[in-house]
Amino acid sequence: MVHLRQFFALVRYPPLACNPTCLKPVFDEMVGRKKVKEDMFSICFAGAGGSLVLGGFDAKMAKSRPFYVPLLKEKERSFYRVGLNESLIVGGVEVGFRFGGERKARNYGSTDVRAIKPHVFGSVTIQVSMPEMKTAIVDSGTTLIMFSKNTFDKLAKHLKTAHCDVPDLCERNSWFQEIQCFTEDEEILDKMPTIEIPFSNGEKLELEARDYLIPIYNELSKFRCVGMGTMGSDADVILGNTINTKYLTIYDRQRERMGFAVTEKNCGRVLPTSSDQTDGSQRSVSSDVLNDAPKRFVHGRENVILAGGAAGCSVLKTCADCAANFACAYSYKTKLCLPRAEHDTLIPYPYCHGDFCYCSVRVYFRP
Repeated sequence: MVHLRQFFALVRYPPLACNPTCLKPVFDEMVGRKKVKEDMFSICFAGAGGSLVLGGFDAKMAKSRPFYVPLLKEKERSFYRVGLNESLIVGGVEVGFRFGGERKARNYGSTDVRAIKPHVFGSVTIQVSMPEMKTAIVDSGTTLIMFSKNTFDKLAKHLKTAHCDVPDLCERNSWFQEIQCFTEDEEILDKMPTIEIPFSNGEKLELEARDYLIPIYNELSKFRCVGMGTMGSDADVILGNTINTKYLTIYDRQRERMGFAVTEKNCGRVLPTSSDQTDGSQRSVSSDVLNDAPKRFVHGRENVILAGGAAGCSVLKTCADCAANFACAYSYKTKLCLPRAEHDTLIPYPYCHGDFCYCSVRVYFRP
């Protein structure tokens, strides 16, 4: 059994381990002692768990072949930072456009229209210029996709201009706000567009509505939460767990690149097998965790505050039982189950909840 606090510094770069003193991260020790074949690890999250593979990646966890994006050159690398092309691509917009000029396209302000097919009034992609999106940090320790406030506001403004056919999206009290949730609505999921994050080398991450509107289920209701937030850090964008849920993320430090492949749904319960990148000298870490819901949900003018369930947190004695209660948060430090409303953080440490609790982690050592 390995608790999160025991491998929290496992796979980061050494400079981040200097707090307060410099200790070599465990994974760097494993690479140095040739306990793994390659300086590479991969992560995926599923609805009921996740997997960490040390020394490579397992192709059985992915539906597609991975594509790769180079890590940016830095004097001292602290984060897994990649280049972006300063835009978001928003797809599936119904616009009136004909090359013969019989009908004009809508005016989207600073939005650039790209790849419009010479058909009448078809679905097109809209490339939204985002000058602040020059680089991104790929970080499994961040729950959501985090943008600067300007970038998020610009995306929200575009959606609320071009997609008013989506229920309640363009209302004054719109449900599309950072880290806000709403009662699950199939019409919303069907009508919201894909959002693509293009990298500087031409590759891109594609997120459908069901990817960036995160499902949160409990015994009472089904909700969807906007898997995006804002931040005030030096990073332009942080690609957090919203990405890891759809994409197997490969941290190929040996070749100084990041890889992404669409995950299989059961990636969190895959037993260790030989990787297509290694000869089997990899380590696979799997965890089975439960779903969770945040403390507040917003849908149009409806506010739902989840309470009451937190009253029973103190009687839950195990991490798994605590994670199963959407109103509770588990403390890795004290081993106590506490009300989530008082201990809710974007980074799942030292408190975790639901899918972000690594309660039971199995480490497999292959010969």
